[in-house]
Amino acid sequence: MRGGGLHFHFHLWLVFLFALTAASFGLGIENQSVRCIAAERRALLDFKKGLTVVANHLVSWTSEEEECCNWIGVGCDNSTGHVVKLDLRRMFTTGEIGYSLLELKHLSHLDLNSNNFHKIPDFIGSLSELTYLDLSYNPLTGIIPHQLGNLSRLLYLDLVPDPFYLHSLKSDNLEWLSHLSSLKSLKIGSTNFTKATNWLQVVQSHPSLSVLHFESCDFPE
Repeated sequence: MRGGGLHFHFHLWLVFLFALTAASFGLGIENQSVRCIAAERRALLDFKKGLTVVANHLVSWTSEEEECCNWIGVGCDNSTGHVVKLDLRRMFTTGEIGYSLLELKHLSHLDLNSNNFHKIPDFIGSLSELTYLDLSYNPLTGIIPHQLGNLSRLLYLDLVPDPFYLHSLKSDNLEWLSHLSSLKSLKIGSTNFTKATNWLQVVQSHPSLSVLHFESCDFPE
């Protein structure tokens, strides 16, 4: 009887250990299920504050939803949880492209195609991991910032504005383009290049450019 009792208690002890381990493992899985980096989640919410969004396109972007990797238009690295992609094309948003994007230090893909942004902010040149940047079909106006030349990893750049905004962009010097050493595809539209006397030399000497599209642009005679 004594041996049987010890055997019974031993089994109970094993069951208890198994239950405790399973509970701890389950708790660990629950904590790890949220991939989103808290600081990047806050940055996205700050970015949203500067926007006016129609049709509830960003309804999933809320402080109650911790997993920003599941938000509409947001893509995260499966290993690190860092936000690497922001695809907000055709969201018909208005407002400003806010500085909070600088907190997304691993962002490599930014698509804001077909919205209502008017300016290309200088700070975009500080998003050093960008390989894809699409600001096309926005009512873009003003100077194309030379800071874009800091995006040495950039492969694709589209700055063709809304066709109703003819000659709304301007660039007096294309030197910034020569610094985009990885760029393969460039599309620019409705831009005044009449003071960019070096444009042809820059384009012809570019080391990697294979797709070049200038639409309704003015060049020096």
